[in-house]
Amino acid sequence: MSRRKGVIERRCRLLGDIPRRRGLTARELQAEYLKPRLPVVLQGCMDHWPGFGKWNLDYVAEVHGDVEVNVGRLFHIERKMTLRDYVDYVAGWRREHDDVLPDELPLYADGCMVSTLPKLADDFQIPACFTELDWFERFLPRHPLGQGYLLLGPKGSMTKLHIDGHYSHAWVAQFAGRKRWNIVPFDALKGFFPGGYFDYIAEWEGIDPPGLEEHPGVEEIGYHSTVLEPGEIIVAPSGQFHEVYNLDDSVALSSNFLERSNARKAAWSLLLARTGIRRAKPRYGPF
Repeated sequence: MSRRKGVIERRCRLLGDIPRRRGLTARELQAEYLKPRLPVVLQGCMDHWPGFGKWNLDYVAEVHGDVEVNVGRLFHIERKMTLRDYVDYVAGWRREHDDVLPDELPLYADGCMVSTLPKLADDFQIPACFTELDWFERFLPRHPLGQGYLLLGPKGSMTKLHIDGHYSHAWVAQFAGRKRWNIVPFDALKGFFPGGYFDYIAEWEGIDPPGLEEHPGVEEIGYHSTVLEPGEIIVAPSGQFHEVYNLDDSVALSSNFLERSNARKAAWSLLLARTGIRRAKPRYGPF
C-alpha cells in the first residue's frame, strides 16, 4: 500500500533527519532544543517501561474495550466508538485496503486520556527531562493538555499539518508501529495563513493547506523529517508545524508541557481562552 505524500514532501526542501539523542538532561533539552525550537528524538527512555513491547491495538482493546473514544479524519471528529469496536474496524479496514490506499483516509482515534484507562496507567513513566521542566504539573495539574493521551490508528492514517495548542511543547512516545514525522520550522510559513492559522485550519478538509502548492517560494520552505520507531520519543517544540503519517498500525502516547521558554506566550494564550476573548484557539505570531 503506497503512502500518499503531501505538498511538504513533494515540493519543499528537506533539511535533514531529526537528530537522535540518549541521556539528555532537562537542562540540555531546554537549551539545545526547546529554546531554539528544534525537534529531537529521544532514545532509551522507554526501555524499562512495562508497556513497551506489550501495548498494541489488541492489548488496548483487551484491557479497556468498553471505553469510548472519538474517531475521525484530519481533526474532524465523526463519531464515538468503543475501543473494541475501533480495533475491529482497523482490522477490517486493513483487510480491505492492505494493497491499495483508497481516496478516503481511515478513521483515527485521537485524545483518549490515560486517566480514563487505569490498567495502562502504571505501564509508563514520564521521562525526568520533561517532569523537571513541566509547568503544567506545577501550576495547572488538571489541564487537559498536560494529561497523557493515546493516539491510535491503522497503517495509512495521518494527521494534517498543524501546531499544538497554547504554545505548548509536545512529546510522543511510540509503542507499536512506525510514524513518519515531517516538521516545518515556525518561521517557514510565516504569513501564509490568511486571516489566522486556527480559523484557516478549521476550514480545510484535505491533507494540504489550500494554496500551499502554488504558494510563491514553496520550494524554499524547509522541513525536518524522520521515521519514529517503537521505543523512541519525539519532541516537537512550541509552534512547530508538523504532519504525521502512520506507516504501520500504530499505538502512541502523547502529552504536552510548558517550561520557561514558552510559558509567557502560553499563559497569555490560556488567559485569552479562559476569558472567552478567543475560543480556546491561541494565535501564533502573525498567522
